[in-house]
Amino acid sequence: PESLNSGRARQKTQGFGGPAPDDDPPAVSELVLVGLRGAFKSIEARGLSEEGIYRLPGTVDGIAVAEQCITCGVTDADGVLALPPEPPTTIADLCSGVKAVLRHHQPLVPYDLFMVYDGSAQAAEKEDDGSDPVDAFSLLDLNQSLKDPERAALDALLEHMTRVLEPANVETNLMSPDALATCIGINVLRPS
Repeated sequence: PESLNSGRARQKTQGFGGPAPDDDPPAVSELVLVGLRGAFKSIEARGLSEEGIYRLPGTVDGIAVAEQCITCGVTDADGVLALPPEPPTTIADLCSGVKAVLRHHQPLVPYDLFMVYDGSAQAAEKEDDGSDPVDAFSLLDLNQSLKDPERAALDALLEHMTRVLEPANVETNLMSPDALATCIGINVLRPS
């Protein structure tokens, strides 16, 4: 029916929370970088020991508000993400908003570097198995290959993830490095 087809066309052009499949997502801008840093400060101020941080989903409304504030770089004088009082935004909303912003922009690590890094990681795994040493492409090399603001966004994200994984927080947030990589990695290091 015509109404179903028009709905499908609208879904294709608007997407579900992101650009249409045929559209290239925008690159991370300086404004988004300010918003991401503000979101990390907000999350850290509210407490990194909340169980399931970055694993538990937020509410639809809360995620939308967080994503919009991050994308617009809305921060207060202290650099903390400035969120409206209504609807109340939880840590789960903020964390889901961060993931949504990363997912709806070009990957922080472009496809060509993703392939180099992926091959290097596989080579490093082989090296750990006792095979001949391989000159592996390191995360530091990868980071130095990025342009700003992607490099700055990746640096801010890695600093934040380091704080999430501090032993005192892990005891209560129950997020191991593997669990956090599963929740965040696909939004940062992925094919285009």
